[in-house]
Amino acid sequence: LAWPAPGLAQDSGLEADPGQVDAPRQQSGAQLAEDATGEETVDPSSALEPELVLEPLPGISESELDEIRSSLTGDDGETSENAAQGVSDSLDSDDAAKPPFRIGIVPRGDPNHFVKRLRPLQQGLGDLLERPVEILPMTSFSAMINAHTLRRIDLGFYSSSAFVTADRLCRCVEPLVKPLADDGTAAYHAIIVTRQDSNIRTVGDLEGKRIAASSFDSIGGYRIQMASLVRDGIDAGSYFKQIDMAGSGADALLQVRDGLADAAFVWSSLSGSQASGYSRGPLAYLVGTGELDMAELSIIWQSKPIAHAPVVGLKSFTADEREAVRTYLLALPESDTQTYDLLDVFYGGGFKVAEIADFRGIGILADVDLRTPRTGGSI
Repeated sequence: LAWPAPGLAQDSGLEADPGQVDAPRQQSGAQLAEDATGEETVDPSSALEPELVLEPLPGISESELDEIRSSLTGDDGETSENAAQGVSDSLDSDDAAKPPFRIGIVPRGDPNHFVKRLRPLQQGLGDLLERPVEILPMTSFSAMINAHTLRRIDLGFYSSSAFVTADRLCRCVEPLVKPLADDGTAAYHAIIVTRQDSNIRTVGDLEGKRIAASSFDSIGGYRIQMASLVRDGIDAGSYFKQIDMAGSGADALLQVRDGLADAAFVWSSLSGSQASGYSRGPLAYLVGTGELDMAELSIIWQSKPIAHAPVVGLKSFTADEREAVRTYLLALPESDTQTYDLLDVFYGGGFKVAEIADFRGIGILADVDLRTPRTGGSI
């Protein structure tokens, strides 16, 4: 049996949740079946102690955790806070008055081209901060977490699960804004769907049943459901007769419709008209194409809201820095649509102020050690 690592889909820069791993908002057709788009001051004496970050966390593998653990202490045993201070000192020696404000981002496509296209962000945010802004392309979310915990970047464009990982590792970062989908929602839910005529009404009725899920890497279509079962004391690996990976939420739902599975693990906005399959997600897509009728289905379980991928800053920001970042990003969809489209290709509804409480729904992936055996396409 192989064990999937918790968290991100190959740490590619795209989070395995519906707003990111699926189609960008300008795409259409079959891909939209899965997407219907629209992932305090730091106390260094405790928050960065390596022994506090020994458990596997979402968005990062064991080998990557080992690298971050080693980076949290220098060769001579100094803490990363001291190492980070050395970075700050070198910056201050270059430009004591205005050290650069550094932004980490996992680019799509060629990093150099992507960074060049973000020059308006450097100029616009730099004007508000009254200091130069640098864009640092990150090879992965793991690299960004590492850079943030070492204070080598000030701001990062994260996936939701990567943010939860960073928060658990250092307690030194906070979400500033989160994207809104074009239906106005800022989150989605993991759900479990059955046929109305199946007599399956609760998770307890699923024992020994066949499950169709989106994919092993899908947060809304697999991982949140499984983590919730583990949290509730259920041996998810043996509880079900079978779990098939359908490849998409739409295909998982069609398996339920056709009697090939008893329940589907998928996601939905759970906002808007129930009869229409709600505003976003594979239910909405299939109801829209006439392939499903909500009257024939039941949602027997739903997760807490899972907030969209946040823009994250250091908790040590001054009030002025925090306000400048939020002001710039909240106005961006109207002030500079091209830059906004570069930064948000998935949601399309602008940004909204974010709070740490918004990410409790995905926090379960950090609280539960989700290690699910897999053999081919089923368990």
